[in-house]
Amino acid sequence: MEKYKEILETIAKTSAEIESTKRSYKELESSITGSSPLERFKNRKALTNDLNALLRKENYLHLVLKLQRYNLQVAALEELKPVIIQILEKYKNKQYGPKTRDKISNEFKELTGFNISFFDKNFYTEIHVINYDYHFSLNIDSDNDHKVLENNRIQVITADHLRMYNVNEYINDIPAYIEKLKEAYTALQEKYKEFDALAHAYNDLCVGNVERVSYCYLDNISDLCRI
Repeated sequence: MEKYKEILETIAKTSAEIESTKRSYKELESSITGSSPLERFKNRKALTNDLNALLRKENYLHLVLKLQRYNLQVAALEELKPVIIQILEKYKNKQYGPKTRDKISNEFKELTGFNISFFDKNFYTEIHVINYDYHFSLNIDSDNDHKVLENNRIQVITADHLRMYNVNEYINDIPAYIEKLKEAYTALQEKYKEFDALAHAYNDLCVGNVERVSYCYLDNISDLCRI
């Protein structure tokens, strides 16, 4: 697993590559000339494959960027967990008033570069960490019944009780992961064709106020259908 700051550098490179690809597309498009609309159309048609290749590359890089940002969350969470526990142990049973809140946030920032704050919920605690320099933040939750704040006093939990919604394992090989996504998407398309035919057959029988089947459109999954 790459470190948080290493992934930030990787994200910067991918973002730069996206901008470079956009420029290449615009330059190629602006190179299309002709003395008449028909001639320009023919010249554009001759470059269709090249233009589409650049669009596919840009869309692919956008998906890569999304997965890199996901990895950034995973790496940041793993690096911050032990520091969060360290802070909780230091301030165990302390009242989480304004002064303690500021002290914890300042100490946490010195150690990690992130500000931190705790928000009590019914069965768990929300932990907000944010790095203003990189405009990056995480919302970390404690497991149910393992609250960081109990009667507004700081409790010690273990790192295993800290989690984030929809954040699981680190993706070591992003290109390979995208191939798996594409395979799953292709399989989904095949099943969708079957569903689509059955849904049309059913809806054709629905008259008056008989409830119809709603369609789902795989075109909405632009991450996969345009690469």
